[in-house]
Amino acid sequence: MQRLFLANRCLCAVVALIILIAPASSVMGQYVDHAGFTYYEDGSATQEFGPNSPFDLMQVGHDGILRPLFPNHDQTCEQVENCEEECGNHRGGTGLLGTLFAGGNPNGSGIGCLFCGGDGCGVCMNRLITLPELFEALRPYRGAGLSAMRWYDASVEATFLSHSQGGPQGVATTNGIAGIPALSFGEAETGDSLKGGIRLSAAVMFGPGGNMEVTYMGGNEWDQTASAESDPVGTATLYSLISNFGTSPNGGFDDTDRSVSQTIRGESKFHSGEWNYRRRSVGQYGRFQSSWLVGLRYVRFDSTFNYSAMGLPNNTISSSLPRYFSSSDKVKNNLFGPQAGVDLWWNLRPGINLGVGVKGAWVQNDSKRQTIMTGNSLSGFATPGSVILEETRRKGTVLGELEATAIYRISHSWSAKASYHLLAADDVVFGNVDVPAARDFVSGSTIREPAFARDSLVVQGATIGAEYMW
Repeated sequence: MQRLFLANRCLCAVVALIILIAPASSVMGQYVDHAGFTYYEDGSATQEFGPNSPFDLMQVGHDGILRPLFPNHDQTCEQVENCEEECGNHRGGTGLLGTLFAGGNPNGSGIGCLFCGGDGCGVCMNRLITLPELFEALRPYRGAGLSAMRWYDASVEATFLSHSQGGPQGVATTNGIAGIPALSFGEAETGDSLKGGIRLSAAVMFGPGGNMEVTYMGGNEWDQTASAESDPVGTATLYSLISNFGTSPNGGFDDTDRSVSQTIRGESKFHSGEWNYRRRSVGQYGRFQSSWLVGLRYVRFDSTFNYSAMGLPNNTISSSLPRYFSSSDKVKNNLFGPQAGVDLWWNLRPGINLGVGVKGAWVQNDSKRQTIMTGNSLSGFATPGSVILEETRRKGTVLGELEATAIYRISHSWSAKASYHLLAADDVVFGNVDVPAARDFVSGSTIREPAFARDSLVVQGATIGAEYMW
């Protein structure tokens, strides 16, 4: 009992000593030490901020995009000349705006401005926001801190993409037998220009540090048309590559050669969808983060190429129908398979993040091809006709993607986003003009199956949009 009595007396002495030497402002408060500020939280004492970051802790709405509305945040309205009058009386009234600027009191005797509550801002003091305050508005949201984990719930972006060209190459038409090139396949390359589309993505938390992601990117469509007219116009002087420009057979075929005009047109479409499980991790100091993912990837690339020739209207005895030929080659590439990937993020500063990621997939490409050819001189009696050839082939191949992204956080929920995307796939089939099949068709021979013109596909471009976090 004597030892217990002595222990109690010692404990009481220690508590009394702490109370005597502690600062008055921290006796009833809680000491908080954060990377950006240090203060005492006490309901009866004024908060004391450290000298390193005087703006890191302030009223709700004073940070981020609304901060420039508070140029006098360190002064009360009573310390700003004419502010009390401006906030409480001049803006008061019975109207809707008067009620808002009078702090909700229709009699005009409220606590002050809707934006600053009487602290003195550019709105209630009837002046324009200054240039420094405007620059202040462009500062990123810093509330999440430097070590905030990379996360979003939904994002939407506009995409501007181009793609590499496959299919036929070289000269398509000459003016005269083996004459001067009048039309080249390169004039109908579809993927040279940037075309708009959309990218949508959503993430759902799936365990600690993990989430499920669903992403769609696509809707981009390209098309290009090029034509050649005979010289002089209206004369039958154009010859196609199907007859080796009028040399095989000599003088060419009735429908593909001795034309007054010839036209080529290319079309293509792109779609991509993926479902992934992603696991995120944060480095020791939070500035660098990384993640890995596994999932499924689907890419759809459609390629169409049309070739047509129009001759003189002397195909029948009455010379009433023109000689013509057309070939339409449509290919649908469906690439599907498992994928894996990694990314690395650098938190440059609170609210600004830079990231780069790579993905790779082993996919099967189901290429479905349909070729339609029509002509008007398929026999000695100038019989018109058409043929449809369809075939599907499967081939395993690889697909890879590179993405570089910059994130600028505007507020707690919203961030601006800009990215560069590069997607590459091997053994993709492009629309083509199959010369052997066309020669068989216009000469009345047994038609051979068109060959599958495989090439590498590279889709690349920029995206810009926004992310949202609940």
